[in-house]
Amino acid sequence: MSSSTIPSGVPADKRKSDKFLSFSLNEMTYGVDVLKVREIIAHHPIRPVADFPPFIKGIINLRGKIIPVIDLRLYFKMPEAEATEFSAIILVNREHEGQKASIGLLVDYVNNVMNVDFANMERIKIPGMDEEQKSYIIGAVADNDTEIILLDVDSLLTKEEVEKIAEEL
Repeated sequence: MSSSTIPSGVPADKRKSDKFLSFSLNEMTYGVDVLKVREIIAHHPIRPVADFPPFIKGIINLRGKIIPVIDLRLYFKMPEAEATEFSAIILVNREHEGQKASIGLLVDYVNNVMNVDFANMERIKIPGMDEEQKSYIIGAVADNDTEIILLDVDSLLTKEEVEKIAEEL
């Protein structure tokens, strides 16, 4: 991927890869940079933890490491849904303002890895979108008949949310 194919509206720090793992939430398709994905976990018990924001579903113990799990439906202010046999946790490595953390993203189901042509990416504006939401949405691309919203994993949580999680764990 050459920089000449990337529109100037896409910040350089959000162009790490042209491969994205796509997944679904509430019948919408999203994607995260595959370089941020550590692994995909199916059917893993999530232990609820008190005093976390509602979008933090709880924690998992993965090979001795405690990892917080974010229910992306709740984080994006979508209706909550029961986990199904297709639900998965995408374990990602996140870095923001010098803070590194592994977090789990609870999704309805994982689709596939796709190539993204940044030249065809659209910057999107969603009515009512606040500044926080603008920070974690890179843009949108079309793949056949599906629109995919690309997310910046590093911007999903605010510094305050990361600090709150860190002090509780």
